[in-house]
Amino acid sequence: MEPPTPPTTPAYDLELMRATLQQYLVAPGRTAYQVRECRITNRRRRDGSSGTVQYDVRLEDPATGHAWNQIVTGISYGGTRTRRAWKSIHRSAAPDTDPATRSALPPYAYVPELDLLLQVFPHDHQMPALAQLMEGPPAKLMPALMEEFGSGDWELTSWDAATVQYRVDRRAILRLTVGMTDRSTGRTSTREFYAKVYRDADGGRYAFRAQSDLHQRASAAGTHLVVAKPIVYADELRTLVTEAISGTSLSKIIKRGVGSREAVNSAARAVAEFHHLDVFAPQRPLAEEMARLREAQDIIATARPDLADVVRGMVEAIASGLEGAPSSLIHGDLKPDHILVDGDRVALIDFDLLGAADPIIDIAHLLGFLRTPQERSRSRGDDAEDVGQVFIDGYFTHAPDSGRARLPLHHAMTSIYRAVGLSRRPGEKHEPQQRVEAVLREGQAFLAKGADGSLPSYKRRLTRSAVC
Repeated sequence: MEPPTPPTTPAYDLELMRATLQQYLVAPGRTAYQVRECRITNRRRRDGSSGTVQYDVRLEDPATGHAWNQIVTGISYGGTRTRRAWKSIHRSAAPDTDPATRSALPPYAYVPELDLLLQVFPHDHQMPALAQLMEGPPAKLMPALMEEFGSGDWELTSWDAATVQYRVDRRAILRLTVGMTDRSTGRTSTREFYAKVYRDADGGRYAFRAQSDLHQRASAAGTHLVVAKPIVYADELRTLVTEAISGTSLSKIIKRGVGSREAVNSAARAVAEFHHLDVFAPQRPLAEEMARLREAQDIIATARPDLADVVRGMVEAIASGLEGAPSSLIHGDLKPDHILVDGDRVALIDFDLLGAADPIIDIAHLLGFLRTPQERSRSRGDDAEDVGQVFIDGYFTHAPDSGRARLPLHHAMTSIYRAVGLSRRPGEKHEPQQRVEAVLREGQAFLAKGADGSLPSYKRRLTRSAVC
């Protein structure tokens, strides 16, 4: 029995949205740009009437033939909230009376028939600092940034803000390249920083405190673990700026193949060192995690009744096996892209989900990102090894070996959460549902393997990669 396919929201109808963007974003009195194409690059549904969608829009100036891509986001809050947000934006917007200074597209527009607020990147009404950072250096940040250049009579000569990550209505990360000239000597210097813009001030303040504590503890420990130094947090901008740290993401190293074994082992050691840091973080009680897991169980049972018994058995095994698990600092979102390797020094980044819980949560989460087959090293051919197993063995060289017994349980939990995500994908029917079964079988296989912490053959086939 296949679950019913959710109805497609109008915001996912690409031809409809192309015409809608043409109507609402290309305003009278502006250059007659043409919206040639629009495609969805990210979407998130909260329920049937609210959510966000991010479009990559292809625009063209018919007069010159010039074409370019523009990020446009659509957001709907449901009820009357979207219209109220639009009215608030409209009231606070500065008048644009000079035709010579008008931008190609208005920063915001409202589509009443779809109850959809359109935002033209870098404009995001929940993160107004994003557009400010893209346009130039905010005054609130400059004193702290200038201090990073050392002594001198520094003057700003260049500012470049490049987007690293953007999640509409949530967060944005920018790479800042700042150039300075010492007016007294003529000496020039260029530095890189990273700026993270938060939706709410509380989240930004917490991130600054956590980053500061982690940096101080990691530096004092003198281990191979590196945490970027926080430079400044501007409350008015809800923006945290940190130093840029050198390194290549573990995902790129694994894909490249060369040097993977050494990099994976270094990463495993650094993660173990991270778990031992004495840093305060909000507790994630097992009872709350189990409540979330049982909610996921109900979702799968409703969408896929044929899998209800499978999931129930997995949940019962997880609940009984994790009682009395230890608690320590956890990253909360450990993935290869959040691990930067520079020789034997390894930096962890992005601590928004920092918490205190069973550290094996991080290891199981990371293994989920190592499941996709990667390219093999040309120099080693079929002698490639399993990066997942290499990481596990390396981690437990520096962490209590008792954690191996809990790894299958946490991996099974991760598999259930992944299955929920796949079963909820709107407008998709066959292939995602086959993957629901596949990820649950993967979790079952790991549970059946036992408590030695090694990857079962099913998992090994999924994570096979080049390690040399």
